[in-house]
Amino acid sequence: MSRMELFMAVLTAVCGVYAVLGVLWWVRDRADRAAVARLDAVDIDPYHAIATADGDDLGADRAGAAELLLAGLIRIEEDGQVAVTARGADPGRMP
Repeated sequence: MSRMELFMAVLTAVCGVYAVLGVLWWVRDRADRAAVARLDAVDIDPYHAIATADGDDLGADRAGAAELLLAGLIRIEEDGQVAVTARGADPGRMP
């Protein structure tokens, strides 16, 4: 096998790998868009958002806590601790 044939074989393999990765990316992108389209009708509970947020993403924790604070479901105590309000403790509440 000459160098040119080897080069062409490697180039063909690399192009094939990138083609497969491109198709897989496209399929995943379509699936993600379809999943997001169904979320419009879903009410996401802020308690659940905080509980399931990834620990590395502090923005999600802060956004969930801000939503709870603005809704009057939690309060910040004088010592800086977070406390659930009476409204937030009611399991039958609907924000």
